Amino acid sequence: MYVLDDESIQSLIYRAHVLNGINDFANIIDNKGRWIGFPRIKIGTLDIYKKFGEKLVLSMLQRQGLAPYKGHRFEDPAPYRPNLAFFYRKSQKVKISNKHIIKYCTKCIQDNLFKHGFGYLKFEWIKSDFCQKHDTALQCIPQQSRMESLRCLDMIFRGESPSECNELTSSNNHINSFSPSNGRHKKLHFVSCLQEDFSCFIKEESHTIGEDVDEILRFSLSKGNISDAFLSKP
Repeated sequence: MYVLDDESIQSLIYRAHVLNGINDFANIIDNKGRWIGFPRIKIGTLDIYKKFGEKLVLSMLQRQGLAPYKGHRFEDPAPYRPNLAFFYRKSQKVKISNKHIIKYCTKCIQDNLFKHGFGYLKFEWIKSDFCQKHDTALQCIPQQSRMESLRCLDMIFRGESPSECNELTSSNNHINSFSPSNGRHKKLHFVSCLQEDFSCFIKEESHTIGEDVDEILRFSLSKGNISDAFLSKP
């Protein structure tokens, strides 16, 4: 089972369940059909996740703000044991877990089905209403029931968009601050050899640099706005 850098932990668990014939999704989707903010693996499924390794799981948790960054990216995961123990169900420590509407971009999923042979949901879609890659609003699954969301997810992961799903707008709670209409597609330029380092920095520091700055940087990286200058003129 292949995992991409921008996949959400919820998407990983969902795909692991589907591939291993597990029909219980209560550990990632609540009874209203929303993502559980800090999901845990299902009891008895630890062996499925051992192959990924703790560092990969830790990295996914950190990207979603579910485990703090306390040092550089090559640091041993030992200081984060409480977060990993909770995820792996080795700890009963209570975690405050928000619920999130399940959002997706059909075009992104179709692209990945063509490129990788499977679809997945990105972690950035949990807190955003807009797909920067395709310059379009995300779709969302209505908050009805776990069974209904699972039915929709089955279609979504095949690259389809269920008729029940709606396109997100400002009336759906969030206004995306990087839509073309607000003129905030400002390009950030940097030397090409530093692209990977900048990408890692953004992922690791997203919890401290602010959501607006984080999204601007991610947008610049996704659009390949690279030049020979370290920074563009203001």
